[in-house]
Amino acid sequence: MPQMTTKKYKTNPNKPSAIFVDSLYGGGSHFMVCGYCGREHYCPDSYVVLNDDDPDHPYENYLTDVLAAKEKDPDGIVIHYDDDYVRAKDLNGMAFVIDCPCNGLYIYEQFIWQDKDSIRNYLKNRIDLELKQAEEQKTINVLKGI
Repeated sequence: MPQMTTKKYKTNPNKPSAIFVDSLYGGGSHFMVCGYCGREHYCPDSYVVLNDDDPDHPYENYLTDVLAAKEKDPDGIVIHYDDDYVRAKDLNGMAFVIDCPCNGLYIYEQFIWQDKDSIRNYLKNRIDLELKQAEEQKTINVLKGI
């Protein structure tokens, strides 16, 4: 199915595979912006845990502000009510929020898999080159007594 675009945000019904997502490094927080589409993701339940004893940032104000933002931009605000935190994975210098409607990681997974032979060839050649350079540096170090 082709990627769709709302007024402001990309949406893709195709999700990346679990094996691809699990292969990437990432993290989580009570708030994250998807680096691919720009949607803001909030997790009110983790905010309660993180800020339960903080009188300067009460949960009620946080939730009210999030709901008001969602009312103004319903497609741009995603609320993860029952999650412990908003999860994201890092790729290409961006944080891709998991369960974001853009499913931005799907496009990268398709690219990598479709061009896996070229990527595999590049990695082999690059590793061989770096191994050669490391061996040359080791020889230089031995000759210099390092």
